[in-house]
Amino acid sequence: MPWITLLLIIFYKIGDAFVMALSTNFLLNKLGFSLAEVGTINKTFGLFATIIGDLHGGYIMQKMSLFKALLIFRYFTDYF
Repeated sequence: MPWITLLLIIFYKIGDAFVMALSTNFLLNKLGFSLAEVGTINKTFGLFATIIGDLHGGYIMQKMSLFKALLIFRYFTDYF
């Protein structure tokens, strides 16, 4: 069971890593934003989104198991 949880976490994060790398290139090369604009928006919005998401996710994690929570949260990050 620990291996299944570890694999779930790895596959959970690998998609996010690819999306962030590709979105920065898209914003810089295709839409013409400057590096300063992309960095400011990503870091400012990212900080607030992380804080709110961590607080909300921590509250929900108290109510269910880690495995079940990761499956549910992965569904929401893929489809919403």
